[in-house]
Amino acid sequence: MSETSATIIGAAGGIGASVTTELVRQGLFDVLHLVDVRTNVLEADRIDLRESAVVAGGVPPRITVHDPHSARELDRPSDLVICAATLGERPGRSRSSFAATNWELLESLAEPIRHAAGESGMVLVITNPIDAMAARLARAVGMRDRIIGYSLNDSTRLRLAVADELGVTPDRVHAEALGVHGEELVPAFSRVRVDGEPVELAPEQRVRVVEAMDGWWERWHALNSGRSSTRSTAAGVAASVTAMRQGRTLPMSVATDGIDYLPDDAFVGYPTSFAGGRAAPDTEVDLAGAERAELSAAAESVRRLADSLG
Repeated sequence: MSETSATIIGAAGGIGASVTTELVRQGLFDVLHLVDVRTNVLEADRIDLRESAVVAGGVPPRITVHDPHSARELDRPSDLVICAATLGERPGRSRSSFAATNWELLESLAEPIRHAAGESGMVLVITNPIDAMAARLARAVGMRDRIIGYSLNDSTRLRLAVADELGVTPDRVHAEALGVHGEELVPAFSRVRVDGEPVELAPEQRVRVVEAMDGWWERWHALNSGRSSTRSTAAGVAASVTAMRQGRTLPMSVATDGIDYLPDDAFVGYPTSFAGGRAAPDTEVDLAGAERAELSAAAESVRRLADSLG
């Protein structure tokens, strides 16, 4: 069996480091390539991660350290490239407000990303605003069916809100938050399931769930912790890796190609199939009419933002 490998770009940041730690903890890859301008931090992490794997009773992966320039010279492509690099995020501002700064950064990393992914590797974008960044990156490097944006946290928060509203544990709830990550979310109430069975939330229940979702960003930043939601993102990325390998469907930001009621050349959160090693919207998903309309508006918003980035 060939080695499995992942490249994490922006691996010295809070999200990148947490994702790397979770990948090592779960033993999901044989080789990890860590990329960041702060190579001293990466080298310290490499030492620490190898030791932590041994303490936990496992076998540490092979870990290499690169700056963005040397990442162009990796000896072989990775199965997964994770883009966690960011410059623009500031407490109290919307995710879309730092799109220009973060796209300038991602654009400078386009060639290392393309090289690391090779002819078959998947690219997972975590840099905010995720949907617009995925759309712009797809325009810059191609590979539209191999680029996805990480938005699983939205569905996780929806599951928690629905579980709280219904008085059940969240592991019993299936719920998908679609649309734009963090902004212009579309809770797919028509697809909510508890113990596998459809559940119809009353209008007042839906209002409370939407309020819980819409207020998440403000509540988080009111804490003034200076931190991102690193643990849930890291756990979600690991879950995404497993879903990809198993060819399962998961709500992620995906190219809108193939969804007849959505505009082309955008990315939005949508149930995404990973069958055959590619990412594609699940065309068998049936959404309510109002949900389709909201999703179309969200996709147009992403396309406009992506267009504005040049």
